Amino acid sequence: LRTSRLREQVRRLHGLVDVDGVLADFPTAFFREVRGVTGRQIDVADVKAWDFARAIGLSAEEESRVHERIMRPGWGRTLAPYPDAAFGVAVLRSLGTVHALTSPWTGHPTWHADREEWLRIHTGIAPHDVTHSRQKHRFAGDYLIDDKPEHVVDWATAHRGGLAILWGQPYNRGDNLFAGAVRASSWEEVASLLRRRFGEVRQ
Repeated sequence: LRTSRLREQVRRLHGLVDVDGVLADFPTAFFREVRGVTGRQIDVADVKAWDFARAIGLSAEEESRVHERIMRPGWGRTLAPYPDAAFGVAVLRSLGTVHALTSPWTGHPTWHADREEWLRIHTGIAPHDVTHSRQKHRFAGDYLIDDKPEHVVDWATAHRGGLAILWGQPYNRGDNLFAGAVRASSWEEVASLLRRRFGEVRQ
């Protein structure tokens, strides 16, 4: 019986991880385009809400022009990875499988291809381990890591046995979490949260 319980405790996890704002520095790229349209220099640290356009007071015309710039073919491949992105994926892979669950950019001519190539180059996540969807709560896993509070809470509500982790960013600090969701700001903290929740994990 003791051996059986140990086997139950030691297992591999199946993780879901967002890309923009977690692995890829979308915010800096977005504000680069804002500067190109408006001339304004925006520091991500000063942005207090996840909806960037509203948070910095872009007009409808300015937002439209920013989106036009983002719609250029290949734009998604220009995003810089966060310095610890590859390390983070390696940490998650040490605990099990990793699947990228990323929101699409509707109407963008190359977004899906750009995203899958970006992930392959910067994190080693293969295209068959990438899903493009805004309905993240429809996908099961042991955990989800995302920078959008709405996604985290919706997923936590739908998957009570899993762990929903809000990846800490300046623009989501003021958001309240429900349904057992938690925050993390480093990959070491993520690993600690997962081990506390799921016990020992087979390497």
